[in-house]
Amino acid sequence: MAEYDNIELRSEKVQEIIGKAPGGIVRDGIGMLTTVLVCLALVACFIPYPENVTVSVFVTQVDERYVEVTALVPYRFITKVHKGMSADIEFEGYASSEYGLLKAEIEGLEDSIVTVSGDNFFSTKLIIEKKDIELYHLQVKMKGTASILLSKRSLIDMFS
Repeated sequence: MAEYDNIELRSEKVQEIIGKAPGGIVRDGIGMLTTVLVCLALVACFIPYPENVTVSVFVTQVDERYVEVTALVPYRFITKVHKGMSADIEFEGYASSEYGLLKAEIEGLEDSIVTVSGDNFFSTKLIIEKKDIELYHLQVKMKGTASILLSKRSLIDMFS
């Protein structure tokens, strides 16, 4: 026991042992960290990221076969929105958590400018098939919100 009490903790030999991190642990740790970061970067490059624009909509016509909805889209998206694109619509009074989202398709575009409160918009016509709206009691001038899917590209697609 007396030998252990005699150890000088401030000696150069003890400080040298305590002051060095084991090379294997440092090397393996850096290797694992690099591997994890590279894997995360690769996965992030291949996961598709949706690009959406959220717009206000209102019902313009209710027919036996379909419901026509008009959306005012900010004019800066005029080159990105095309006929045939899909949109998800939520109407006032019909929460998406309870009723879900209605699927619509862009049927037509008007490239004339509509100015509302100093902001420029263009008008699009969306069509909802009648079979999809059994739970809804849609009426003309009913308001809602639509999310139009502009693109679904991965990071590699965006930079190439």
